[in-house]
Amino acid sequence: MRGTGSERSLTIVCRPPEGLGHSIVRDMSRSRRRTPIGGISSADSEKQDKRQANRRIRRTVRQVLHQDPAGEMLPHEKELSNPWTMSKDGKRWFDPERYPREMRK
Repeated sequence: MRGTGSERSLTIVCRPPEGLGHSIVRDMSRSRRRTPIGGISSADSEKQDKRQANRRIRRTVRQVLHQDPAGEMLPHEKELSNPWTMSKDGKRWFDPERYPREMRK
């Protein structure tokens, strides 16, 4: 939620060396999610699972193309990986007012 005044901001003052001008004041706000959606799991990401699945797909496609350069029957992604075996079990909407810490990036 934007503009509610509940966000905290951090003020940074940049001071130049003596005699070289004026100091600059900038307000930095904390990063927040725009959409209240989070993963269903304690895992932070599925990056490693996705990397392994894509490596498996690329390796299999490379082997098929090596055997048959025309490559008319390439394997489908769903044949080689199963998203249900990955770390997270999908995503889910949550109430940002009830769980404000989840809105932090």
